[in-house]
Amino acid sequence: MWQLGSSRVDWCESNYAQSSYIAEFYNCISNVLFFVVPPILMCLFRPYTKSINGNMNVVLGLMMLVGLSSVYFHATLSLLGQLVDELSILWLMASAFGYWLPQRILKQMAIVNGSRTIFQRFVFGVAGITTILSCIKPEINAFVLLSFGIPFVIIAAREVKRCKCPRVKQLCCSGVLCWCLAVICWISDRCFCDLWLTLQFPYLHCAWHVFIAVSSYIGIVICAYIFAANETPELSPKLVYWPIDNQLGLPYVRINAGKRDHKA
Repeated sequence: MWQLGSSRVDWCESNYAQSSYIAEFYNCISNVLFFVVPPILMCLFRPYTKSINGNMNVVLGLMMLVGLSSVYFHATLSLLGQLVDELSILWLMASAFGYWLPQRILKQMAIVNGSRTIFQRFVFGVAGITTILSCIKPEINAFVLLSFGIPFVIIAAREVKRCKCPRVKQLCCSGVLCWCLAVICWISDRCFCDLWLTLQFPYLHCAWHVFIAVSSYIGIVICAYIFAANETPELSPKLVYWPIDNQLGLPYVRINAGKRDHKA
């Protein structure tokens, strides 16, 4: 598990071509967005975390962990690196589910009786059991990720459809576009490696990292906005961009924090 190259997954980039210490050099450095954006968002979301949901920083911290895990995996191509990479994504999705699922939907779930605390215990319990079992049978990760991912996407799509804010819908379209491009890059690198090697451009997995990072951040911002709009409409949440208030900027949720000081 700890041995270099023990993972069955090997991406198109040539191993140890740029460094004798790093297996896939460019696949490592292409994770840079996972480290640069979260600290900025933590500052921008400070009023949000103080007044609405303090778990925003946990989610952003997990995004950084996803980047760190990906760097470790691509640097070593070890089975342990693969597991850490996949499990960090699992815990990120579990956290987003547990922290941001609208209360309206929780009330419809008889098994949790509308309690977010019970729902979080269930979600984190599944993630914890999966973490343990993955050390025995790593293949279980893919199944659990799909089990979290499919309902998450369905619920998010329905919530965006209900949302009346044009900016949220526009941002969602940008996120879906980035996600589609990310998937295309992932499949192309995985399935058509010989072609890209012939073209001397085996770096589509790097593009996957960039596009999936952008789409993930967009997803986080949209979830944060929808939660605030549903649970604390009196704080007048607004989707804005920094440093320029258009789609060339970094999206975040601005609130009127002076109306209430409540931490969820």
